[in-house]
Amino acid sequence: MKPQNIAKIISTIGTSDFPEVLAEFLNNATDIDTIVIMAYENALSPLPLFDNCPKDKRYRTIDSYIAGTYKLDPFYSSCLAKIQPGIYRLRTLAPDHFTRSQYFRTYYKQIGIHDELGYFIRLDSGVYIVISLGRYWNERTFSSKAIGELSKIEPIIQSSVIRHWKSLPLHETGLTQLPANPFNELTVREREIALMVLRGYSSEAVALNLDISLQTIKVHRRNIYAKLSISSATELFLLYIGSIGLRVEELC
Repeated sequence: MKPQNIAKIISTIGTSDFPEVLAEFLNNATDIDTIVIMAYENALSPLPLFDNCPKDKRYRTIDSYIAGTYKLDPFYSSCLAKIQPGIYRLRTLAPDHFTRSQYFRTYYKQIGIHDELGYFIRLDSGVYIVISLGRYWNERTFSSKAIGELSKIEPIIQSSVIRHWKSLPLHETGLTQLPANPFNELTVREREIALMVLRGYSSEAVALNLDISLQTIKVHRRNIYAKLSISSATELFLLYIGSIGLRVEELC
């Protein structure tokens, strides 16, 4: 990494040029197709800070995410779980059946993301800044060498981001808490399980995470489907998407 590149990113801290210079700095480390920067504070809807998404993909990539699909995102779930700062691959944070989930097939495949990494940066306020780095399906995945290069510059990324966005409590930005779950007919436990199913957890993984028996999970799933008059995880996803004001065709 050239000293002048480091100097440039330092000189723009606290200015409106910083996010763009940060993206340029990352692209100098390795080829990156998409860069999205989001801020997360507890269960508040995320605050978009920067993206270089093409205009024709922005609705599917950013707007639908803010509308509510973020709740199915492994990066969001990891922030809720207070993950340690660092760089992580999406696939290492995702549930066991994530790539089989309707969310993955509808969202990730439609926007064309094949591989994704995320820098997780935690501010003193507890707010997380997540820098998502993506590669499209027609590109190779992030190699060990590429991840190594991104890991080398992580201290620079962490330090500069913390300094630039150090006073970023989301509750002062006008963002509001979205409903915890649209399925008001369900019990608290049923809503929790429904959301885990939507995120891509298998019944076995749900049972393990909630420390209850697999048979109990199966009973809960039957009750969820009966109460919502549905018969599959795909219908559950369609119901969720509809409840946040989106249509699947808008994501495709």
